[in-house]
Amino acid sequence: MLFLHGNGSNGAVSELGSKTLWDGMGLLISLYNGGNHTGAQQVLAEEYLTILPLLPLGVREWDTSQVLEVLNAAAKTYELDASRILISGYSVGAFGAFDTAFASPTTFAALIPSASGSGFNDSQLSSLVDTTPPMSVYVMYAAGDEKQPASDIAATVTQLEALPGASKANITGEEFQGNHHLMTSTPFESPELWTWIENQTKGASAIFTGVANSSTASSTAISSSGGSKSATSASTTDTMSADSIPLIDLSSLVDGSFPTSAPSAAALAVIRDMDAAFRSWGAFISTTPLPSPGLTNELVGALSRFFALDAAEKHKLDLRHGGYAWRGHMPFEGEATHGKTDLKEGFYGGPEHEGHTLQACPTYGKNQFPDKAVPEMRRAVLEYTTEVTKLGCLLCDAMSVALGLDDQEYIRNNLLDKPDPVQLFRAFHYLGKDSKDSKDDDFGIGEHSDFGLLTILSAQGPGLEFLSPSGHWTAVPHIPGSFVINVGDILDRLTSGIYVSARHRVVLPVAPTTRLSIPFFFDAAWNAKMEPFPLPSPPSDKVTAAANERWKQTTFRKLEGVWGQYLGVKVQKVFPDLQLPEFDAVERSSTRHVLVVPKEQVAVAA
Repeated sequence: MLFLHGNGSNGAVSELGSKTLWDGMGLLISLYNGGNHTGAQQVLAEEYLTILPLLPLGVREWDTSQVLEVLNAAAKTYELDASRILISGYSVGAFGAFDTAFASPTTFAALIPSASGSGFNDSQLSSLVDTTPPMSVYVMYAAGDEKQPASDIAATVTQLEALPGASKANITGEEFQGNHHLMTSTPFESPELWTWIENQTKGASAIFTGVANSSTASSTAISSSGGSKSATSASTTDTMSADSIPLIDLSSLVDGSFPTSAPSAAALAVIRDMDAAFRSWGAFISTTPLPSPGLTNELVGALSRFFALDAAEKHKLDLRHGGYAWRGHMPFEGEATHGKTDLKEGFYGGPEHEGHTLQACPTYGKNQFPDKAVPEMRRAVLEYTTEVTKLGCLLCDAMSVALGLDDQEYIRNNLLDKPDPVQLFRAFHYLGKDSKDSKDDDFGIGEHSDFGLLTILSAQGPGLEFLSPSGHWTAVPHIPGSFVINVGDILDRLTSGIYVSARHRVVLPVAPTTRLSIPFFFDAAWNAKMEPFPLPSPPSDKVTAAANERWKQTTFRKLEGVWGQYLGVKVQKVFPDLQLPEFDAVERSSTRHVLVVPKEQVAVAA
């Protein structure tokens, strides 16, 4: 049991009869065989561990990330049963226990607050019961508590019991006849409480390796892989507005220490935010300047000069000259969305693949750059591709942690390193529309979701809109130096619908304004097997139902084979004479590309 004390003058030594505490981030754990808990001695037959962190002098609130760090450290010293971890607390500690349970609901089998716990909203409380399996909650309060009225705490119990999904949870409220706030020891001496505790488990028994731990043993997710609600701390909840796309600072995640070591408390907070954003919006805005502003600005300058070239100069680099590598200039109106032509031109690129083992496969090969007209563009595109690829790999490590996968590099090892991710650099130039002739449905690109794993976008102006969790089109604010990162269709499928493939579109600017957008499609490796991630628990029925509705709008029928087979079906739309084995996991060819390249016009790059 992880127990959080109150901040009264005697709280640090009186609760649970313990005089040995964990001092801050120190190494003091008290191991009990029944200890001073008379009720526990009567009920429990096996050894149990009581972990008691100590609030630093003068601090009056528990920090969720530090509480979870304490639990992680305990897991390195003791073999804990992941199905039977409890969190409790008294007074301020009860509020800390609630907050920690909100942040990581799949970690705890039961929440047992004492003498506090009211004023939470339904969204917070639902994270406890809307997991698979749900968390059990045993709320204890004194009839005569002068600090936390019994009626307020009883109302929280009633609120919990009324939530959807609560029928599957074990919600209990017990009023004790104590006549003051300091009544902690009374309920913990009760055999009835410990009988209730003995009956609480969370999933299958396994060794707990820590919240977001990197061990290959079974681990507990940082947040619920089964719940439809985001498992977040209070600060995360504040940023997950239904009306605006979340903004996340990735600095603590990209400081160089992760993933070579377990994530710090600050990195875990970032991972929680990212996880919550992907479960709700399917996207977030990274305010961290990575790649660097200098490199991004250099790239923007080179692309702007390229798109300003005359049509004849750009035609020298026509996509159709690049063969199956599909690199070069995409002419204006060369793509369409759901049968409607997109009002943009583009440049396609990627890493140089000379001598690559997959060079003969579609999307692999050499780039076509305007080396004479815009000589700086080659270096800018290639360096940017390298930097964004590093970011994509790091984001995948963070997702492995957030989803509770077998190790924090699970996605990297199973999806990316075979031998490397598919990296599709794109830059799109949207012309402004004449406001006099414009229609409400004039979009640079219409409503769609992205095909692959992740999209990392640098937008040089407003116009992008996402469909919010509440079903409203929401403009993405243009923040110089920021990047928009969103989930693609295949990641939605791989997570069994827990991460949402975001629907989005681009509204055209009004002439003479134009818009430059640089999306980077970060995909699984060509040879990566497509099979659902081994989540620690299955998604809830609500998550599954929503996912099935989403998936009806995509081209995927099922997960099987390797990623290259999915990508091959997409590429065949452009190269109808391209001979690839039949593959029925994709329902229909992509309608994205208007250009069709007959075999006799294909110039395969050597």
